[in-house]
Amino acid sequence: MACPVQSPCRVLVTDDDALVCSLVVAILSEDGYLVAQAATVQDCADAIRNFDPGLVLLDIHLIDGHGVDLVHRVCAAARGRPVILAFSGRCLPDEVNLLGNGALDGFLAKPLRRDALRAAVAEAVHRVRAA
Repeated sequence: MACPVQSPCRVLVTDDDALVCSLVVAILSEDGYLVAQAATVQDCADAIRNFDPGLVLLDIHLIDGHGVDLVHRVCAAARGRPVILAFSGRCLPDEVNLLGNGALDGFLAKPLRRDALRAAVAEAVHRVRAA
């Protein structure tokens, strides 16, 4: 996983809403993270192989599939299991936990709030580095 203590953590943002993706990438880049983005299930799977993120921010409802279905592919494709935070405007956190069968490490509701995003990412990065 790419979150060494002395280097910026690699974060993959996956959302088919270009505006949301751009805003999240801008916020996290501003905070010093190395950020890549994907818009589809396939793009996310490819980015995990090539970018090796320590943290994946994953929209639940993607244009070409369901984000939770991708979780198992994410875990299988990554060199080490990345922390996975889901976000959606159409699911409740309890539903996400049920859908992910515990494979998801957290949930953020849309519309995303800048402070909540930053806090959730900082906590997730701390977990990755402590593992």
